[in-house]
Amino acid sequence: MSRPADRTAVTVRLARRAWRALPGDILGRAMVRLAGVDVTRRVDVEGIGRVDLVEDPRLARWLDSVPRRPTAMTFGGVVVARQPLSDALIRHEAEHVRQWAALGPLFLPAYLAASVVARSQGGDRYRGNPLEVAAFAAEDGPRAIRAAGGYDTGRSSGSPRA
Repeated sequence: MSRPADRTAVTVRLARRAWRALPGDILGRAMVRLAGVDVTRRVDVEGIGRVDLVEDPRLARWLDSVPRRPTAMTFGGVVVARQPLSDALIRHEAEHVRQWAALGPLFLPAYLAASVVARSQGGDRYRGNPLEVAAFAAEDGPRAIRAAGGYDTGRSSGSPRA
């Protein structure tokens, strides 16, 4: 029989996953399934945890329909990308995973509201968004990236920013 502290830790971990999963992980996994693609890499990012990377050119069709035609987008703990991502871009998207974990179902409305505020103040809706400012700052940060779960550890460099 498990101790109360162990049960509490499990309950907290499950609650955190559920918070991020609504709707982040659900949207990301649905998109991956509908596109007919699979997770290509799983990485552990220091201070963030596991991030599922789905790097596939077939995702370009969907990403091209999004304003600014990003290289990658994050939904919960799932990063969808049109090409293999550099370590810097993985750190950028991992910061969005952290933001999803903190904001849960409030992430999308918070992101949109921050973009509207940035634009209304004369700034760029993307570069002036504080969530993106934090993600760009994370690109050059010290967070270590390690392969997880026996997935490919291949890395690329020089990919454009999301």
